[in-house]
Amino acid sequence: MKILQLTIELKSDMCCGTGTGDGVQFDTVSAYNDYGLPYIPAKRLKGLLREQAEFLIAFDPENKNFVEILFGKGEQAGALIVNNAEIKNVRNLKEDLDKLFKSQPSLYNPSAVAEYYTVARHATQMKNGVAKPQSLRTIGAVPSGTIFEATLYLDDSSSSEKVEFLRKCAKLLRHIGLNRTRGYGEAVCTLEEQENGLKEYTNDSHGGRQTSTIFRYNISLETDLVSEKDYIMGTALQGWFAGRIEQENIQELLTKVKFSNAYPCIDDKFFSPMPLSYINVKNEEEIYSQADGYRRCEGKQYTKKTGFAYFGYEKSKEGTNILSYDSYEMQKSISYHVTTKGDNDLFTLPLLKSGQSFAGFIEGDQSILNKLKEILAKYNGEIRLGGSANIQFGKCVLTLVPNRNVEGDLNSNTSKDASPSGEEKHVYIVNLLSDTILSDEYGLNSVSLDVLKSSVEKLFNIDKGAESNKSKEPIIGDIYTGTTTTGGYNGKWKMPRRRFSAFSMGTQICVESKIEPKCSEGFMGLLQAEGYGQYRIQKLNPELSNTGFKKSENKEKNVEGEVEFELTSAGKDLKDQIDFNHLLKELEKSAYEIIETQSSLLKKTSSSSLMRLNAVYQNLNREGGEATLEVLGSVFKNSNDKNNNEQKICEAILKRFKEFKMDDIVDTDKKVRASLHYLQYVLTAIKFWYKNNKGREN
Repeated sequence: MKILQLTIELKSDMCCGTGTGDGVQFDTVSAYNDYGLPYIPAKRLKGLLREQAEFLIAFDPENKNFVEILFGKGEQAGALIVNNAEIKNVRNLKEDLDKLFKSQPSLYNPSAVAEYYTVARHATQMKNGVAKPQSLRTIGAVPSGTIFEATLYLDDSSSSEKVEFLRKCAKLLRHIGLNRTRGYGEAVCTLEEQENGLKEYTNDSHGGRQTSTIFRYNISLETDLVSEKDYIMGTALQGWFAGRIEQENIQELLTKVKFSNAYPCIDDKFFSPMPLSYINVKNEEEIYSQADGYRRCEGKQYTKKTGFAYFGYEKSKEGTNILSYDSYEMQKSISYHVTTKGDNDLFTLPLLKSGQSFAGFIEGDQSILNKLKEILAKYNGEIRLGGSANIQFGKCVLTLVPNRNVEGDLNSNTSKDASPSGEEKHVYIVNLLSDTILSDEYGLNSVSLDVLKSSVEKLFNIDKGAESNKSKEPIIGDIYTGTTTTGGYNGKWKMPRRRFSAFSMGTQICVESKIEPKCSEGFMGLLQAEGYGQYRIQKLNPELSNTGFKKSENKEKNVEGEVEFELTSAGKDLKDQIDFNHLLKELEKSAYEIIETQSSLLKKTSSSSLMRLNAVYQNLNREGGEATLEVLGSVFKNSNDKNNNEQKICEAILKRFKEFKMDDIVDTDKKVRASLHYLQYVLTAIKFWYKNNKGREN
């Protein structure tokens, strides 16, 4: 895997437009991520590089096949993978912004960050030398001098000639974004090859079976992921490895390795699908488990709970252990695109937002799993999942984590040989953690309850042929289930996959049995290798028959001004600029407030006072002098105003300005700039006052 770094330095303002405005100030805005930091979408960047590549081969036909090899053709993906171009040191900046957002959300937020990286550019349409009515447009652009960096990947099979070809394409790329022929988006691009520093991947496997091993992993979304599901399907991960493993190992990978679905996780909390028997009283947060014996009360309206949640115990205010839960709020969005082919149709892509983490596991023979580890090391743990994975979306980092000693581990075999003396019955709950595809005795796909019961009975250690075990056969009780349809699309074959009817994840089956289950966790049914049919068995909890899970109160609370942290130099510069922008907003607000309080004096002044104030601002702004506002009073000393109304107004303005104590907030240079801004705000406020008051009196 060759790693290339593309550096883009803006020589003029750039608007990498999203096709939409903010509805307030800008008609067109650049692309910003969830932190408010600008970026250049990989889809656009790859298109620009391809444009330069096609220009090159027009003069050098010998390399005409490079375009299709690198950038693809039709549905065939190319060898080049392009990531979004983000501003320099973006990883450190994101860490700093996480700290700032927690410290003072009202001051430091994505909107404030985006404001720092945005300059307003105005344009209008002229007709016969006069601007057309309602033609003024405002563009939100990224200021010149901003540096972006993008990481590109090429297969090892790519020759040095292809790398040199891409380097030439980068040099030819001189303009990016909107209005490229009108001076916007001028850039200098360079492409350099980076060293491929391999990571060491370790995972302590454990289990009673020598031939089967479990690798648990976490997947962190570096960019948005195209997915219609609220989780990462096992088949997506299986497909990624299948496209990179050696051909002779394909069959073993597809049949002997099981990829579980990856569900949301936060630190050491792993969120599972909400069981279908879980309900709550409308407008109340406590959750009740019908499978554990809770019965609905008359006169109360119940609703089913959906989504993902973490269930456990926590300390109450009284110090006792109580059952609690944390629900997971999935971060999702929709991306809009217009295809340039055909009738310019608008289409949408459902996205899982970046910054989220998902956890799952891979089970298989140690030998094949070691090969998967080698593939991960080759790609530095970076994998691409979902649609548009080669451009803009689907960049993930997969990290192997130590196996957790948790109840329900696949290899924690809880079964014991059936004992003739075992007469005590227990109630177990079989939870389906993923959609489960079952077949009847004739091998036909079925969602019959009888088929489900038969499959669940097989999970218990029982020999139905033995006469002594007939009294110990499990008894299926309440079932809480739903059905769904599975399908998909096979990109390699370019054909839709076979559709199956399946029992929905979250299904719960109550089982009364004298025999413990064979395994407390495992797979059943069809397509187990793709994550279907995962189950977990637990004993009924009598405590839940008359109580429920309380909403967890152990939430991280952000108290403004109480968080201490260290920032990088780039983070400090960004923080200072956000503070300065906030100061300017406060100065502008103050300017209008002080003029409003001086309205009685303004009524006694002449309009020539406004012209003198305007002259003061123009001189200070042009000369860049000591703009302390103290010169304001001297301007009006020789005026014809016998009551010194103008002098009093200026003194009030100066007094309000000094209340800001800027020496404690900004440096001397910014203090001068703030003084100029404040004088401009005052001037604008007076103009506004004259227009709405003085003009009416005349």
